[in-house]
Amino acid sequence: MPEPPAEVIAEFEAALEAEAQEWAEALEAEVREIEGLSEAGGVKTWRAARGAEKFLALDEIVGELDRGRDEIAAALRRARPAVQAEIVHKVIGAPLATMHRVSVAPDEKLVGQIEAVLEEVQEFGRKQVGEEAARQRGLESAAQVRAAEVKLKRDPLGVYADATVGEFTNGLTARAANVALDWRRRPGELSQGEVIRKIEEELDGQSDKWLDGVASKGANEAFADGRADGYEEHAEEITQVIYSALLDINTCENCQAADGQQGATPDEITDVPNPDCDGGDRCRCVHVFVFGEEKGT
Repeated sequence: MPEPPAEVIAEFEAALEAEAQEWAEALEAEVREIEGLSEAGGVKTWRAARGAEKFLALDEIVGELDRGRDEIAAALRRARPAVQAEIVHKVIGAPLATMHRVSVAPDEKLVGQIEAVLEEVQEFGRKQVGEEAARQRGLESAAQVRAAEVKLKRDPLGVYADATVGEFTNGLTARAANVALDWRRRPGELSQGEVIRKIEEELDGQSDKWLDGVASKGANEAFADGRADGYEEHAEEITQVIYSALLDINTCENCQAADGQQGATPDEITDVPNPDCDGGDRCRCVHVFVFGEEKGT
């Protein structure tokens, strides 16, 4: 059999090399996705962004959620000593059977501080939807959309702020009651004032990382609320809603199961933050909106 011409052999070898390179790149991308090493918009994610997710400003979103969490958590930490002291005094004077049910009035100043942060996170979430529409259509830059936005009057976020402060005081009460119960059951001749100091010292020595979880829940809910407002404003342009669990590397099974769900409206897919998320307050799943022509045109 005659040997094929050199140019045919070269063309065949080039095709094989290109195919091998394409296969290797696909395999590497798959491994990165499995290992949670994908990167989208400067943010590490557990898989690669796909479809409309590529138009999310992930670095901005993560940055704003982190900022909201950190500012709320800082406010809670500043308020903790005074609120904790009030709770401890009430707990130590309550009957053993009802210590865990003592209550304190919400700190209105703290509620106001948290509400202000939540309003900023909510407004950010709302504006993101308009900017995503612009990026998907390529009609104008996100910066132009941001500059043209007029801040609309929104429903106050007092409910979310109250819930955040309520969870904060409930958490302090539960911890104080557990420590106080232990000290009140110990034999000894300590005065009530000495017992109170011992309880406060023990509480101060405990980790306060749980406050970050309380703060995250408020920020994540405000962000989702803002995106829901954005959906209402652009509903006539949105043709599809997709559940996305892209934002975090550590994605639980429930959020992974919901990831990629599609519907005509948000009501047709799982809520965000996911109420069944194993991470609870830390869920950062979002609804991604696909924009088309305005309905009816």
